[in-house]
Amino acid sequence: MRQKKIKKDGGCIIGAFDQDELVGVASVEKEKRGTSSSYCKMDILYVSRNYREMKLGYKLLEKCKKGAKGFGVQKLYISATPTKNTVDFYLRNGAVPVTELDAELYKIEPDDIYLEISIYD
Repeated sequence: MRQKKIKKDGGCIIGAFDQDELVGVASVEKEKRGTSSSYCKMDILYVSRNYREMKLGYKLLEKCKKGAKGFGVQKLYISATPTKNTVDFYLRNGAVPVTELDAELYKIEPDDIYLEISIYD
């Protein structure tokens, strides 16, 4: 349901397929966040277990950055599941702790790890 709303609101959804099988998905909300509207929230980034060592997560993250760039922001806001593998993935790919915590998102998922990543290399 969230992905349908993101699409309806103008966000971007990216799927990765192995023939007809969906093996990865990522999405970015179009809504701008932060006091200077410099963030868009990456809603999801998921790669099926058998495809995780193929750089598919990195490719999906890069597509999310490109999508966010089209929305006129400078950073992706990431609400990461608090697992070592998830957080390490984002840190390896340039994410850092957020400089501005989004109170609305924190209220929904207080246990998550909040990161940001520049969409410009």
